[in-house]
Amino acid sequence: MMRRIGERGRSAQRTAIGAALAVGLLLSAAACAPEPGPTGVPGTGDDKSLDGAPGAGSAESGEESWPEREPEGGTPKHTEVPASFPSDDFITGPDATVDDVGERTPDSWFLVLRAETAEDADARWQTVIDASGFTVVDEHTTADGGVSARFTNERLIVDALTLPQPDGGVLLSYDIERAG
Repeated sequence: MMRRIGERGRSAQRTAIGAALAVGLLLSAAACAPEPGPTGVPGTGDDKSLDGAPGAGSAESGEESWPEREPEGGTPKHTEVPASFPSDDFITGPDATVDDVGERTPDSWFLVLRAETAEDADARWQTVIDASGFTVVDEHTTADGGVSARFTNERLIVDALTLPQPDGGVLLSYDIERAG
């Protein structure tokens, strides 16, 4: 009879351990699940990508986190250089094609130029450096085959980037600010 009680005790102990493990697994699985959004469906929260588009999620969700598309109703591009732009200190050279330009603050601007080919982009890049009297402080090749650099002269500090495009063209992006 002692033996039977011992077996029953062990059996009850195994059952209790099994139940505890099952509850633990259920609780940990629930903790990892996405939280329901306003619709009650997991993963449909009001999170938006940086460009404001709904549905652009993380790599874990299987969705693109940086979709490459024109934003609907987004900020339109401007091609007219603002009057405050330091045109005497940042020289693009003749026939530069402005893709987008604007003023961020009274002392900082952005400028995006478009080149039809990589060769045109290289020539424009060098024209900006030479004509503006910039010193290249730091320059690196980017993962997509572009170039990232910092230029300085006595009056400006510029963070520059080339962005190769699928059509063979290149965007030259410049973040410009007054030095000191």
